[in-house]
Amino acid sequence: MIAFTGCWEKDEFKEGDVISFAPKAEEVVSRASFINSTADLNHFIVWGNYDGNVVFAGQRVERVDQQWEYSPLQKWILSADQYDFSAFTPADAGTPVIVENRLTSIDVDCSISQRDLIMAYTTVPKAKIGQAVLMNFNHALAAVNFSLKLKEGFSYSNSYKIVNVKWDNIHSQGRFTLNKDNTISAQLLGNADESIAPTGITGTTLSAASAIESEYLFVVPQSLSNASLIITIEINGVTREISKSLAVDWKAGQRYTYNVSIDPFEISVETTPWETPKVNDLIIQ
Repeated sequence: MIAFTGCWEKDEFKEGDVISFAPKAEEVVSRASFINSTADLNHFIVWGNYDGNVVFAGQRVERVDQQWEYSPLQKWILSADQYDFSAFTPADAGTPVIVENRLTSIDVDCSISQRDLIMAYTTVPKAKIGQAVLMNFNHALAAVNFSLKLKEGFSYSNSYKIVNVKWDNIHSQGRFTLNKDNTISAQLLGNADESIAPTGITGTTLSAASAIESEYLFVVPQSLSNASLIITIEINGVTREISKSLAVDWKAGQRYTYNVSIDPFEISVETTPWETPKVNDLIIQ
């Protein structure tokens, strides 16, 4: 294993120089569980070709401290006309589809796997062969969470506990195609009758004084007019289910907070989209 850091400082490159990757990205501040910057990355899986010849075929590149390492080493062919690299992370985000040794798409089921997914495609023209490979990763998924509390002015003499919170009548599955212009196209799979639920709030007690905030839930980007938010609560030991139909417009790389007030016969929802940061410029250089 050999480590590489930073960018090459050479003015000239020679046959046999090792293909290198080095991280470079701006830090961002976020409460989401997104991969927000290169500092959050610890590996990526890469495919690489030059003029149709295989260089990397699902090679795992590991981050060790501030360095990237992989083995066996691959060396630049300076007579090549062009190199092509495609990559994604994390490795267990979904099932990749490889065509002609290029990552083309990944199928994801968010009801089964709650993993972020970022993908990148880049070409290295002849003039840049020998330089560190620039990989600009983009997000494929969106994320949502909940902030729940009892409605102001309601009688709080009873005991209220969250039994379950879930989205219903949505798409939980998607196919994400990595295009050669480094954009990601999303195709909805399955039907819009699926459910997905966040973790970490079951059994918590509601009050008006403070809100219960769920973890972020990764979702397939989609626009729907009649998604359902279903909340099951326990009132003095008796379970009640309440629901609300909502329009959603979830976009890749964005996250949304749903501020929910419960009374417990109805719920009101206010959506707060995260405006910053737009997580779509994660760079491996």
